[in-house]
Amino acid sequence: MGGVLLRVSRCWVIGMLVLAACGRPDGTRGDGSELSEDETARDPDSDNPTLRRQAMAEWFDDRHTGLDQSFSIEFRKRMLRTAEQERQRWSTLLPDPNRAGLITGTSWSNLGPTKASKLVNGVTLHVTDSGRVRTIIVDGSTIYLATAGGGVWKRTDGMWTPITETIGTLSCGSLAMDPANHDVLYLGLGDPLDQTSTGLGMLKSVDGGATWSSPVFVGFSSVITQVMVDPNDSTIVLAGTDLGLYRSTDAGATFHAVPVGVGLGQVWSIASTGAGSFVLSIQGNGAGQVFTSADHGATWTISAGFTSSSGVARITIASAPSNPSVVYGIAATPFFTLADFFKSVDGGRTWTALGVTNTSYLNPNGDSSKVGTILGGQGWYSQLVIVSPTAPDTVYWGGSSPSPRPPTAARRSVWSPTGWRSSPCPTCTPTTTRRRSTRLATCSLEPTVASSSPPTAAPPSPMR
Repeated sequence: MGGVLLRVSRCWVIGMLVLAACGRPDGTRGDGSELSEDETARDPDSDNPTLRRQAMAEWFDDRHTGLDQSFSIEFRKRMLRTAEQERQRWSTLLPDPNRAGLITGTSWSNLGPTKASKLVNGVTLHVTDSGRVRTIIVDGSTIYLATAGGGVWKRTDGMWTPITETIGTLSCGSLAMDPANHDVLYLGLGDPLDQTSTGLGMLKSVDGGATWSSPVFVGFSSVITQVMVDPNDSTIVLAGTDLGLYRSTDAGATFHAVPVGVGLGQVWSIASTGAGSFVLSIQGNGAGQVFTSADHGATWTISAGFTSSSGVARITIASAPSNPSVVYGIAATPFFTLADFFKSVDGGRTWTALGVTNTSYLNPNGDSSKVGTILGGQGWYSQLVIVSPTAPDTVYWGGSSPSPRPPTAARRSVWSPTGWRSSPCPTCTPTTTRRRSTRLATCSLEPTVASSSPPTAAPPSPMR
């Protein structure tokens, strides 16, 4: 025993001598003096956030083998359980979602962090924010905003407040409101385009986001792309995930897998098309398909006509609030370009391609002259379609384009790009920030006047 103690003591002394000679992780020598910049750079014990994150991941989750891979299901569950325990233990110290709003007025402010220095889309960005917007829900004067990496924000009385600071993760996949009770919210965790985030399961709030339930795990899925509450039966909740469709018949208490097509695929988009009827898009093995249901999502039938000679991959769909049987879809090819825009007038059972890939804009610019370039090669990433809440023939499509040009005239029909552009140039107005922007194209399928901006009271829509 004494020999063992002696060896341990010697190791301890040697370790202390090495630490004193080489420096400590806090950037000082053993005598307390600071290391020089060169010594810090050579010091193997100096702090390295990337290596520290990798070490922590390996310590807590031996299945996480690299920073570019997602955490295991077991680890994500453990993180959410730990977060719940911490909420209970430190409840009096946690942020209060009912306190005064952090942002006032009509302008946006970045609350931080203000520096990330991370590589995104081929450029180094030195600022961070909440990430891509996943869902916007407008409920009168109240607005909910679910983001890919910044949680959910709520705007009331002109003030924005974060309402998910204590749930254990800020990775959001989709947010849905019960049409019959606007205090009931369902938050699907897990952003589909950043799967290293710790998102898992479904949370429910019955008080407008003031408090949230413990997560309900949706099978073995780790991403929830869209949540839809049945407008005709609040007990039925549909969840599109990376492992297919799941359905709840008890208001989100439990979820069960629903077969859609053959094999498992990722559900990208769900829309209501009338009493107990739905349409969804699913992608498996690189191929996209559309299915419909007439029994509250219990069974599904493949649609007809949603095809393209160039192939169809990811699909986003939306129905017209004023006439839900009218449905639109935007589809990418397997090469991430635009396959086509599609329209259905029978709730998604049959589709017609609109043949827009070679259609010219009324006001083209040097970056984009035809509708077919709207996705900018990012069809796997950038897709959006919204139908006017009052006019089923007015549709807004979104994609990615370096410098879309807004229209200069108040009147426009057929096809016109609108929205915002990149850096200043003589042919583009108005000016916004230099970032790879989203392009919106509006289509009035009849020669009528379309408004110069998207509707302010747009229905809840996924922002991809």
